[in-house]
Amino acid sequence: RISATTLPSDEDPGDANRSLSIFDAAVSISHPCLPDAADTHSNEEARMRLGSDDPYVSSLALLRETIDQIGPLANLCFRAFVDRITLLQATGASDAAELVRRYDAARPRYLLCLVPLARASVAYRLAEEYQDLATLVTLVFTTDSGNAVMQLRRYSERFGRPFADTLFAYYDKRQAWASLLDTQDASFDAWLKEYIDQRMAADPHGPMAQIGWIHDVKMDDFGAAAAKLARAGRDSLDVDQARTMLSLSKLAFHAVECQEGSRDADIDEAHARLEDALEMCQVQENLVQYLTTVVRDSRGHAPELTWRRRDDVSDKKAVLDAAMLTTTPETRHDRPALYIVYNELVRCIWNGRTLSAEDLVDALTFPDSTPAIDSASASCSAEDAEQCNALVRERCSLAVDILSRASIGLPEQTREAALKTIWRRVFLSDDWPAIRKRLGGNVPDSELRAELEQTHLHAVLENCLITRELAHPDWYLLPADAFAADDLDYLVSTRLEPRFASGSEDGSGWKPLSTTTASALQKDYGVEDSRLRAAIDCGLDNYYTEIMRTVSDQMSRCRSPAHPADGAASDMDAGSSSVGTEVLGYDEDEDDEMQMESD
Repeated sequence: RISATTLPSDEDPGDANRSLSIFDAAVSISHPCLPDAADTHSNEEARMRLGSDDPYVSSLALLRETIDQIGPLANLCFRAFVDRITLLQATGASDAAELVRRYDAARPRYLLCLVPLARASVAYRLAEEYQDLATLVTLVFTTDSGNAVMQLRRYSERFGRPFADTLFAYYDKRQAWASLLDTQDASFDAWLKEYIDQRMAADPHGPMAQIGWIHDVKMDDFGAAAAKLARAGRDSLDVDQARTMLSLSKLAFHAVECQEGSRDADIDEAHARLEDALEMCQVQENLVQYLTTVVRDSRGHAPELTWRRRDDVSDKKAVLDAAMLTTTPETRHDRPALYIVYNELVRCIWNGRTLSAEDLVDALTFPDSTPAIDSASASCSAEDAEQCNALVRERCSLAVDILSRASIGLPEQTREAALKTIWRRVFLSDDWPAIRKRLGGNVPDSELRAELEQTHLHAVLENCLITRELAHPDWYLLPADAFAADDLDYLVSTRLEPRFASGSEDGSGWKPLSTTTASALQKDYGVEDSRLRAAIDCGLDNYYTEIMRTVSDQMSRCRSPAHPADGAASDMDAGSSSVGTEVLGYDEDEDDEMQMESD
C-alpha cells in the first residue's frame, strides 16, 4: 500500500533538467495572479513577526515575497506553453510534438516544487486548471494522505475515466498491488477491469497476469479469473506457486460450471490445458520426493517431513549425491557434458523451480540407475514409496505422455527433437548385444517372446499403447528415426549452449559452463548415436517389430475381451506396416465410446 509521504524522485524523465528557452516576446498572454496559499490572518501574523513587510528592508520579507511569486510565475509559464503549443499545432509545425514533450516534463517539476514551500494549495489549483492528472494523484498522496480516499473520489467524479487510468498507473508503477485492487468506489471496478485487460494485452506475462484474477473474482467473473490463473500457473517459475495458481483455476472453473451461461472459446481452451499443467506439477513433486528419499536413505538419515533445504552447502552436496545415485559411472564417463546438464536439472528440481517439457524429458530419460525405494526401510510412507517406484518404472512412457500434453505450445522442431531423445534413450536402455547372443540360432517363438517381454522397450511400448493410449504413430519412432544427428544444431546451439553462456546465473537457475560446452555436448550426443547404431546392427529393428507386434496383440485383446482378435494376429503376421495401419488404426467411434466409459 502507499504509505510514504515524501515526494517521489522518479517523476522526471532523464533529460528534463535542461533549462527552458525564452518564448517569443510577441506572444500575447494574460497573467492571472493566484491568491497566496495562506489566509489573510496568517499573512498579518507573518508580517508582525518579520517586523516589516518591505522586501527592501527585511531579507525574510524578500524571501516570502519571492515564494509568493512562484505560483503566478508557474501559471505564466504554463500559459505560455499552452498558447505556443496551440499556435504550432494550428499551423502544422513539425516541432509541436517536441514542445509538448518539454511541457509535460516541466509541468510536474514546477508544481511539485511548490509543496515544500508551503504552497500545496497553489499546486492543487494549477494541476486542476491544466489537468495534470499524474501530478494531481501525486499531490493527493504526498500532501493529504489522510483524506486521500475522499479526494480521489472527488477527482474521479470530476475528471472521469482519464483520472482513474492515471491513478491505476500510479499504483502499477509503484507495485502497490493491494491499493490498486482495493477500489473504494464501485465506479472504479469496471475501469480497473479494462485497465488490467489492456495491461495484460500489452504484457501477457507481466504482473497483471499474476494478480488480475483477484479483481475478476471480486466482480464474479470466474471464467476470466480461471483463464488468468491457468496462464499465471503455467508461467510461474516456482512449482509450489504454479500448483497453487492452477488449483485455484480449477476451483474457478468449478464456479463457472455452477453458474448459468456459456463459456467462450478461450475459457474452454484454458480448461482443457489445466489438467495437463497440473500433471506436470505433480510429476516434478514426485521427482523431488524420489530424489529426496534416495539421498536420505543413502545417508541413513532419520525420517523428516521437511528435510529439503535450499541454497546452502548441505543442499548443494545433496544435489550432487542425487545426480550420482541415479546414474551409473559408465554414463558419467561416456557423456560428461550431458551429465552436467542433468545435474543442473536435478538442482532446479530440488529447489522447486519449474521445468519446461524438454527439460522434464531430459530429467526423466537420462538417469540409468534408478534404485527402487523399499517402504519398509525408507524414510517415507508406503504410499509415497509406491508412487516414487511407479514414477521410476514408467519414467520413459511418462516422458512421452508429458510431451504429448505440452505439444500444443511447442514448435515442431522442439517436439521432434524431444521425441527422438525419448525413444533413443529407450532403445539404449537394453543390452541388445547380450539379447542377440541369448537368442542366437533357432529359438522357439515362445522363448523369443518371453525374452523380449523382459526388455525395457516392451514395458515402455506396453505402457504407452495400452495404459496411456497414446496415438500411434504420432508419438512413436522406429530405431532408424531416433538419431540426434539431424537435430544436433538445435539441441546444442539453440537449446542448451545459450543457457550456459551467460557469466552469471539467470532466473532459471542455470550456472555458466566453460566455452567448450558446445563441442562436449556434440560429442556426447555422438556417443548416443554410436550406441544406437550398434544396437541396430545387433538386430534392434527386428526386435522392435516383434515387440510392437506382441504389444499390439495384447492391445487388441484388451479392446475386444469378448472376441479375441484371431484375425488381428494373422494381420500382424503380414509385417510391421500392418501393425501400424490395421491393429493400431482402430475405429474412431469405438475409441470415443471407450473413452466415455473410461471417463
